[in-house]
Amino acid sequence: MRKKLNPRILTCLACIKARHYLGYGKHSYKIFDLNVSHSPTLHAWERWFNAAKTVIGYPSLQKPDRPHKIFSLPSDKDVESKIDTWLEENTDINTSHRILLNFYAKARNRSFRYSEAMKILRLWRARYPNHLLLLLAVPGFETDVEKMVAEMDTQQVMTTPYPLLLVTSIALARRVDLVFTPDTGMVHIASILNAPVIAVYRDDRENFEHCKPLSSCQGVIFTRSPVSPHDRVHVHEFDKNELMVHVERLLRID
Repeated sequence: MRKKLNPRILTCLACIKARHYLGYGKHSYKIFDLNVSHSPTLHAWERWFNAAKTVIGYPSLQKPDRPHKIFSLPSDKDVESKIDTWLEENTDINTSHRILLNFYAKARNRSFRYSEAMKILRLWRARYPNHLLLLLAVPGFETDVEKMVAEMDTQQVMTTPYPLLLVTSIALARRVDLVFTPDTGMVHIASILNAPVIAVYRDDRENFEHCKPLSSCQGVIFTRSPVSPHDRVHVHEFDKNELMVHVERLLRID
């Protein structure tokens, strides 16, 4: 279900002899014969819910207020057991909270620069030395994450096991007290698990409404506003004190 279909997707649909083409923007993209209600401020999961109602033929189905009440995520018992063992072996008795930190995304403009990620790590360690910081080993950035861990040189900063799989990310998100991430799939994982999350968004309100976190415990940080149409704003350009305020609120640190 997409607004536009590229040739690869069209080929796949032809191979499976798709009976219907379901998507939004039917009037501007004629291939769709089943249309899903959509608006620029409609959250992605609401669009998925509308699509599900169309597919199952139950238009009166009521949408719950939180996605975790209707959606679930896959669980791999072997992976979950390995993560439990790994955390048990590496968690110090003085650890007060486990924090999952994600600094990287597939989109370059949503990824932190190495130097800026290090600034956040140093600030976090200075404020909360008893936190166990788990750095998400995003595929393609494992070397940078390992370098961060080496530079911090403390048992309280670790890289997560890799190669990183979806079930590994889900298992980790289930076992930490807080997730920090830019606008990536980790936001959606936290939303469906109803896990505490702090997410950083560029100052684009339409994108935010489409992808905002839906956890009951969450904090949102916006980058600075661009000063001109050609001003390139990076994901790290936000008030770091605002981040600390969210951390203390969500973890109830006095």
